[in-house]
Amino acid sequence: MSLEATFLCLDTSEWMRNGDYSPSRLEIQADAANREMLITLSSDIGCLLECMTKVKVEGKIDIVAALKTVQLALKHRQNKAQRQRAILFVGSPVCADKAEVVRMAKRLKKNNVAVDVISFGEVEENAEVLQALVDNVNANGNSHILTVPPGPHILSDQLWNSPIIMTNASGGGGSGSGG
Repeated sequence: MSLEATFLCLDTSEWMRNGDYSPSRLEIQADAANREMLITLSSDIGCLLECMTKVKVEGKIDIVAALKTVQLALKHRQNKAQRQRAILFVGSPVCADKAEVVRMAKRLKKNNVAVDVISFGEVEENAEVLQALVDNVNANGNSHILTVPPGPHILSDQLWNSPIIMTNASGGGGSGSGG
């Protein structure tokens, strides 16, 4: 069983107010992640859960900036023996250029950072860019994408039954936020 330093990036853009998922995209994302991190790498679950109350919905998502933050934070993790992983929730349109996302993915792959993407909300609009991200960061099947369309699906249930959780069930580590 190997340990992981995991960084969660939750989408806090204006699009997260939409009610196409019940009760809202932000709330189902929080339920699935069970925490939103506004702190540095930590394994203190209480501190992580308390930070969820401080989430502000504003602006647009910037996955390239979020992934740069992930890379920097994971570079400075306490336990260098831990594998590095980012879990990126995307519930709004991705405005980043596909080429820029691919460059960032290759940089993350070079630094041995795995990236799992949970796409919900604007799934069709984001499919090409997010698939390119996962395809270019993937090394030996360590990165995954989960797409959850609107409807009767419960994001947390879909996540728990996905390879993202199934392959990370033994991992641990800290968490953080971006985007």
